[in-house]
Amino acid sequence: MQDNGLRNEHIAKALQASGIGTWHWDLSTGKFYVDDFARDLFGIESTVQSYQDVINSADKKDSLLADRAFSTAIITGVLNLKYQTQKNLLHVKGQKVINDVGSETFYGTVQAILPEDNTSFLKRQKALQDIIEESTVAIGLYLGRDLVIGVANSVMLNFWGKDKSVIGKRLEDGVPELEGQPFLQILDDVYTTGQVYQISDGSAN
Repeated sequence: MQDNGLRNEHIAKALQASGIGTWHWDLSTGKFYVDDFARDLFGIESTVQSYQDVINSADKKDSLLADRAFSTAIITGVLNLKYQTQKNLLHVKGQKVINDVGSETFYGTVQAILPEDNTSFLKRQKALQDIIEESTVAIGLYLGRDLVIGVANSVMLNFWGKDKSVIGKRLEDGVPELEGQPFLQILDDVYTTGQVYQISDGSAN
């Protein structure tokens, strides 16, 4: 029978040959463990870092995106994120595992997106942005429990009476007129429970 250590070494070499690094994140301690290849991809100093160190390695414009994605993944159990670090454009995937005593750990992979892959990704992203922007329906995307406005098309902005400066702000800060209305609580309930909120007819005050 093949030795486990040798088998693990073969797996590690195969992953690195494929340009893939591995990582795991202990949610009880907040420690982020990476192999040597993943360390270089993330652009961090050592193979054991705090979660915040990993987020700090993101490019400034993508740090909020990365933080929200990881935070949301704690609830959903699945991470699938593309973001820019100070060194590389990365594709990070992971899944939460709960052991017999209830400890939660994320295990995942990280891979650099090559220029040709990035071009394809950017084209798909641009196509999605065009669909959202050209829609005649108000569309908004909110990130995390703080409901940070990630996307809002022109119909939604006109509905709020705002411009694109609200993107990147918390919904309650960008659209303070919502204070005292049930909308913010409804969105928080959806975020907490994962249950879709639907109404067939209603009025907005």
